[in-house]
Amino acid sequence: MKVALIFSSYGPYHLARLAGCRGRCEVVGIGGGGNCKEYAWDHDEPEGAGLRVVNPGGPVGGLGRVEFRDRLRRELEGAGVDVVAVPGWADRLALEAMRWALERGKPVVMMSETSGLDRPSGGWKGWVRRRLVGLSGAALVGGSPHREFMIGQGMRRDAVFLGYDAVGNGYYEEESAQWRARDGERQRYFLASNRFIEKKNLFRLLDAQAGYASGMGDGEAGGGWPLVLLGDGELKGELVAHAERLGLRVVPGAPWEGEVSDAGARTVYFPGFRQIGELPRFYAHAGAFVHASTKEQWGLVVNEAMACGVPVVVSERCGCAPDLVVNGETGYAFNPLDAEALKGLLGKMAGMPEEARVAMGAAGRRRIAEWGPERFGEGLAGAAEKALAVGAKRAGVLDRALLNLLCCR
Repeated sequence: MKVALIFSSYGPYHLARLAGCRGRCEVVGIGGGGNCKEYAWDHDEPEGAGLRVVNPGGPVGGLGRVEFRDRLRRELEGAGVDVVAVPGWADRLALEAMRWALERGKPVVMMSETSGLDRPSGGWKGWVRRRLVGLSGAALVGGSPHREFMIGQGMRRDAVFLGYDAVGNGYYEEESAQWRARDGERQRYFLASNRFIEKKNLFRLLDAQAGYASGMGDGEAGGGWPLVLLGDGELKGELVAHAERLGLRVVPGAPWEGEVSDAGARTVYFPGFRQIGELPRFYAHAGAFVHASTKEQWGLVVNEAMACGVPVVVSERCGCAPDLVVNGETGYAFNPLDAEALKGLLGKMAGMPEEARVAMGAAGRRRIAEWGPERFGEGLAGAAEKALAVGAKRAGVLDRALLNLLCCR
């Protein structure tokens, strides 16, 4: 059994999942583009990965529709696959790959991290989604809320497999441990890692940090944990201005770059976007990881933090929360619209005895070990076998017309 594993582009997360398939099923990785508009990943293709890329010199949307379709079809034909695993139902890469598979009589595995937490659209869009799900023989999804959502779209329970959302756990665990040994003890901080966009809820996180800082007694900069906002994006200027309005001191760079001697709860670091090689050092010295999104299909940065042994404070609207966050054991979940609740959790984490915090991080590491690349590989293999057993779906006139229309958008 050979599976085409299709993603818009192959970044570190996707390469880790590809590696997790080894020994479980034969996989051909197919990327829509050589880079990604959302993430400026810098990485080398691992030896033996054998990736096929439709548009090596640009993103998935960098080619005209017809040229993109023809190139994708050539890659799929050349790969000689038995099953096609597509990333969702919305973009033209997934839709064109699905159309090719149905024309060639190949079963489809639909990969998805959509859940009821996302409040997905109903009406005609919901009808289209259910039609497309119905053309798939099996599904590979993130966790329990995503499984229930897919079942609600008409997929049989025994055809839905878990493990879609995974990172290279071993890399983060090992590298963060090395940075702790190298750097020794450093001041703890709250760490958040996001694109600076509206749904990440970073303005409210800054409000909570300012509220936490105001409770540190005399309000001097040296008291409490600072906040590190790792990432970049369109809202950076507004976030910096908001932090300054709140009376927080903005420091460009990481805590170990031109160090501030009296950094405390009134200090916010803005290190910018960092490549995967630098991330473990940020996790190594974090006292707690905070993910405050108002809408998040999963939240892979939570996986990274837990693999590094960092306790997590996660919005209950993140798709990972039901499976990864055990309140009081691996961290805490909270209402992302309640800045007061978040402020209280910041104070709780910073005030926790060190041994209790370390134990919480260790519990998180054990839990995320069950959700690594190996689980992705097992889930993909199970879904592909199920799709083969079910057989390729026959697209009727309506479904063919729908796919053609969607692919022409």
